[in-house]
Amino acid sequence: MNTLLQFSISSLSLPSITSLDHFHSSSIVQLPKLGFCSPKLLRNSQFRTFFNPPNPLTSVESQLSDADEDDFDEEDDEAAEEYDDISGDTTEVSGELEEEDDFEPEEDELSSLFWSSNESKVERVQKLCDEVREFGAGIIDANELASIYDFRLDKFQRLAIKAFLRGSSVVVSAPTSSGKTLVAEAAAVATVARGKRLFYTTPLKALSNQKFREFRDAFGDSNVGLLTGDSAINKDAQVLIMTTEILRNMLYQSVGVVSSGSGLFDVDVIVLDEVHYLSDMSRGTVWEETVIYCPKEVQLICLSATVANPEELAGWIGQVPQVEDTLEHLKGRDMLPAIWFIFSRKGCDAAVQYVEGSKLLDECEKAEVELALKRFRMQYPDAVREPAVKGLLKGVAAHHAGCLPLWKSFIEELFQRGLVKVVFATETLAAGINMPARTAVVASLSKRSEAGRVQLRSNELLQMAGRAGRRGIDERGHVVLIQSPYEGAEECCELLFSGVEPLVSQFTASYGMVLNLLGGAKVTRRSNEADGIRISQTGRTLEEARKLVEQSFGNYLGSNVMLASKEELGRVRKEIELLTAEVSDDAFDKKIRKLLSESAYKEIASLQEELVEEKRLRVEFRRRMELERMSSIKPLLKDLGNESLPFVCLVYKDTDGVEHSIVAVYLAEVDSLDGSKVKNLVESDDSFNLKVAETELSMSAAGKLPCFEPSYHVALGSDNSWYLFTEKWIKAVYRTGFPNMALNEGDALPREIMTMLLDKEGTEWSRLVDSEVGGLWHMEGSLETWSWSLNVPMLSSLSEEDKASHMSAAQLEAVECYRKQRNKVSHLKRKITRTEGFKDYKKIFDTAKLTVGKIRRLKNREKRLIDRIEQIEPSGWKEFLQISNVIHETRALDINTNMIFPLGETASAIRGENELWLAMVLRNRVLLDLKPIQLAAVCGSLVSEGIKIRPWKNNSLYEPSSTVINIINYLDEQRSYLLQLQDKHGVEISCCLDSQFCGMVEAWASGLTWREIMMDCAMDEGDLARLLRRTIDLLAQIPKMPDIDPTLQSNALTASGVMDRSPISELAG
Repeated sequence: MNTLLQFSISSLSLPSITSLDHFHSSSIVQLPKLGFCSPKLLRNSQFRTFFNPPNPLTSVESQLSDADEDDFDEEDDEAAEEYDDISGDTTEVSGELEEEDDFEPEEDELSSLFWSSNESKVERVQKLCDEVREFGAGIIDANELASIYDFRLDKFQRLAIKAFLRGSSVVVSAPTSSGKTLVAEAAAVATVARGKRLFYTTPLKALSNQKFREFRDAFGDSNVGLLTGDSAINKDAQVLIMTTEILRNMLYQSVGVVSSGSGLFDVDVIVLDEVHYLSDMSRGTVWEETVIYCPKEVQLICLSATVANPEELAGWIGQVPQVEDTLEHLKGRDMLPAIWFIFSRKGCDAAVQYVEGSKLLDECEKAEVELALKRFRMQYPDAVREPAVKGLLKGVAAHHAGCLPLWKSFIEELFQRGLVKVVFATETLAAGINMPARTAVVASLSKRSEAGRVQLRSNELLQMAGRAGRRGIDERGHVVLIQSPYEGAEECCELLFSGVEPLVSQFTASYGMVLNLLGGAKVTRRSNEADGIRISQTGRTLEEARKLVEQSFGNYLGSNVMLASKEELGRVRKEIELLTAEVSDDAFDKKIRKLLSESAYKEIASLQEELVEEKRLRVEFRRRMELERMSSIKPLLKDLGNESLPFVCLVYKDTDGVEHSIVAVYLAEVDSLDGSKVKNLVESDDSFNLKVAETELSMSAAGKLPCFEPSYHVALGSDNSWYLFTEKWIKAVYRTGFPNMALNEGDALPREIMTMLLDKEGTEWSRLVDSEVGGLWHMEGSLETWSWSLNVPMLSSLSEEDKASHMSAAQLEAVECYRKQRNKVSHLKRKITRTEGFKDYKKIFDTAKLTVGKIRRLKNREKRLIDRIEQIEPSGWKEFLQISNVIHETRALDINTNMIFPLGETASAIRGENELWLAMVLRNRVLLDLKPIQLAAVCGSLVSEGIKIRPWKNNSLYEPSSTVINIINYLDEQRSYLLQLQDKHGVEISCCLDSQFCGMVEAWASGLTWREIMMDCAMDEGDLARLLRRTIDLLAQIPKMPDIDPTLQSNALTASGVMDRSPISELAG
């Protein structure tokens, strides 16, 4: 399992294939947009594969997608696209012509011979096996395997077979009935012919029985066996069908041992059918364990329904042998101990499992670990991370924010003593903790963020690399960078040689800062006097405060760096201006006139002018077709939504051009959700403006655009995210969905329940993609919406027959008009390539294209300089004034007289993210009736920002009491007021109030033990500990705050005392 290829099928995706090898160089191959030409070799890279063959059942619209732009010869298209007008619709291509497929013509000839025979499949398989015994396994190739079928193989099937024959593991992600099993069957033929064994696993006994019958038809009864909980037939056969759980149990007994006595002896290939079960809540672990424990010399063939992230599945499967092999290299070269940086908690824990079979400790060291663990267990019984003990006794451990700080400290101590040889850690370990190692391993040069994958910054990489080398022990430290599917050698070199990033000021004003700088006279009451008296304190004026604020590091940087950056920006802009002039229409025209004859110039110029006009019309026709499609979707949603909540498929492309498909259950059109947060947001926020307007088309474009006004709609995705979108992003509407009927008499309808859940969410929508007819936005759902999202099916389980579609006469006409115009443009391009002066014209164009590339790079540099200047531009004072306006309006401080009022006095004494919000809550008399444990729960809702449930964990959280829920609902009105006030003055400081985790805080304050509260918990230990520690810290501040009711102070003191117990009381970080 040294290499891994991954294939995926999508009806709207371009055919493309990429191969990567974790430890050997190989090639990236890309298929052309049209035709049946073979791939061409582009460059060497690391190994991985992604393939999207076209779906034969595409709709009319999908046939007219940009992926299938022109209906003429590929070679002519490349040449034509080369010379498109630089200033207009330019398409960049490689200039290399596609080569013919290296086996297609031969395969046609071979296939015709076999198809004309009357041999059965089992006879053909036996014939191939006989030939292999006679001539050797070297004769097995894609043609030989294709010859056993009486039909032509699809492109993706042939490519997958080729990848398998090269020794790669393969992931095939495709819709149901698209022919995935054929890949596994061909692999079985090759395996049987070589005299080896293949295991075929399925998730269901019924499916295992079905595959058993199918494979016996192809290989004969003697070569196929079945192993399930109910049956054991011919279990020593070369092809053995079984359920995945049985294989997992066999692997348990065979980890690290493949001998004649083990069940895996002579097994070359394992097929995991329905591998998308990996995401099943109850059984997914079985598939992960199977991949983890699979011997690296065994090839995997994973067959999956269409999923949104097949490339991540392939990347993970490829990581398993990668971790094992890399560790062996480190051990063999005496490069341990090592810190191995992986940028996810789950990745760190999984890596420990991957290498649990390794033995990095000698018996003496293992005994020391056992003794240390025994002492730690006696002192902190609740802090032991039981799943990590097995790895710890082998010398490996994980270290991340999901672990209890006590456990992390224990791992650090063992590492410093040399009793842990490899720590798999997130990048937080790189900062500040004293854990030097001989080697630092970085698993990838990019990491996942909310905006997708982002490359590491040079400072992040250098900080991790700085862990390599122990002073006074190692002569030199080692840094190992592992190539991942997301970057190659070029990105690595660029990052390594980019230099150290300068420090950038992150100075921002806060409520506490403004109150403490401006606060002057206070209104207080002395205990020995009846009347309130004013104690004089001199507050700073705004001008005095400004002088202090402008002493920030950002302003210091401005005085030193701003001038140099602006000078360089001027030079870059000047060069852009000169180069732009070189490729202007006039300059380009002069060069053409000088090089071409008069007749040749006139011919090309005339055709080029005609092409520009035809392309403009093509854009208009495409816009009309798209608007006709969108206008047909709205009535479908209305009709189907009357009695049910239909499923919809949303499609968009991210900034990297990667297409994503999302299945969601449709809730409603936003305009119909009267009084809801989302409707108010769409109506009030300019980001949701729809700019489309009815406009006239050219005479040639046949009239004008349809009268259509896009609307925003909302749906809940299968990934437990809410989606806000217009009709543009809807690929399909299905007749199936959630019936809008109450489950029990008296219950609310599903649409009412989901609408209520949506309104309980915040308004923190993130835009995935935008267009003139509205964007596609998403927001993470809550624990309450999780059960609903689990019932949203995967795309593969929705059939074409389920689609609700109707093409009006106007839509059909628009489609046909676009098709004709597209072909007209294509033929005109081909005509230009055949003109007399095209070759000379193309030379000038190629030179201009190089100049355009240089301009693009300079513009990127210009953008970086502008960003740099904006970063060092002093902005603290503007924020200071905005915050002071909010403080003034809430009567916390009078900025004119510097008089600080009780609310401001309390806020100025608080440590927190939003001191004003915390003060408003803690001064609310509604809290005085709460018991200490209820007060703790409410305080937990104020400090839970950034705490999340983990989707791969069991989804179980303690529910808060009704009293706590009522208080939080009451406080939500106060929060809305402050958020509106902040928005009015341009202040962006979060006001946390989240009931999701209140029940966990209340349960801990009620006296539950750590083991009880963590049982089936949807949170990592480290997250829960962090939430409880924050709550305790806030409660501990309350008794020291000025002008807080003594009752509340007493209850807070009681609550913090109850909560501050083991293992929370001993937290070390």
